[in-house]
Amino acid sequence: MIVLPKWTKASNVLFYRNFNVFYNHFFLSVFEGLIQPLLYLTCFGFIMGSWFDITVVESYSKFVFTGILLCIPMSVAAYEVCYSTSNYLLDKDYKRFTLLLPVKHNDIYVAAFLWSTFKSLLIMGIFLVIGYALRLIDVYAFLPVLLIGLAISTFFSSLILYISTYFDWDKNDYNNVLYILIPLFLFSGTFFPVASLPVVFKQLALYNPIGYGIHLMRDFSLENNLFAYSIMISASLLTSLVFLSLSLRHYQLRQDKIH
Repeated sequence: MIVLPKWTKASNVLFYRNFNVFYNHFFLSVFEGLIQPLLYLTCFGFIMGSWFDITVVESYSKFVFTGILLCIPMSVAAYEVCYSTSNYLLDKDYKRFTLLLPVKHNDIYVAAFLWSTFKSLLIMGIFLVIGYALRLIDVYAFLPVLLIGLAISTFFSSLILYISTYFDWDKNDYNNVLYILIPLFLFSGTFFPVASLPVVFKQLALYNPIGYGIHLMRDFSLENNLFAYSIMISASLLTSLVFLSLSLRHYQLRQDKIH
């Protein structure tokens, strides 16, 4: 049986609860979201970048900035959706809170999905402003970046939610997402031109969601390639709906086995 996700009053309350926590710990939350891609740059970028010819790009700092910028919605959305669902399902204070408000697994998953998407776009927007201040990106690029960021964040939020539900990662095992994110991050064209990669890795870089988003942002403008942007966003939103439905279905099956 297909279980369609629904936005409810309980989902709204849970979303607001996450926002309130974020607001009260604003600087820490933003720092966590921004530091992760910079750590990746330190650990992998300078090492792997030295293996490839980077002289083919006009400005390597702008080249890397675009890649890291679009990796933010992937990493933030993936970790936040895992953390939110784990917190909802395991936190004792939250369980007492749910006694006052009827909450179903649909409410938890939908709120976690939407919150992780919202937070990833918010942090990416802050990184955009920083890049503009450092003259690494022009203001006219803000809209296409945010559109691609929306596609990436919704896709990875729903994908990781489904995988964590399927493998029971919502029981504080969400660091396992590294096994998924790091290979996609490394072979996405973030640190070096995709043309430098062997054929197999080149295909992986161009056709995984993060790699395609980076490729689209670097090589095609929104106004001249509206169709490509529309296809990516539409496919991402449709896929997200499918993964959300599958997550709800699998969680329901898991609960049926327990009872």
